Amino acid sequence: MGHRTYREWRKAVIVRDRAMCVECGDKQELNVHHLLPYAKFQQFRFDIWNGITLCKICHARTHSINKVTI
Repeated sequence: MGHRTYREWRKAVIVRDRAMCVECGDKQELNVHHLLPYAKFQQFRFDIWNGITLCKICHARTHSINKVTI
């Protein structure tokens, strides 16, 4: 699976989340965050339920707050 699969997954998550950050509602600088870590859960990398749309600021905050090892 290559970049195309990632782009399709990212777009599907953003569309599902109505093109806004699920934390603050911002619509600028959107990122898609993997709920289950990308590196550890390869089988779920491109499942739509394993992603949420976050703005750049909320995404950075999520990574700094959630230093959880699964």
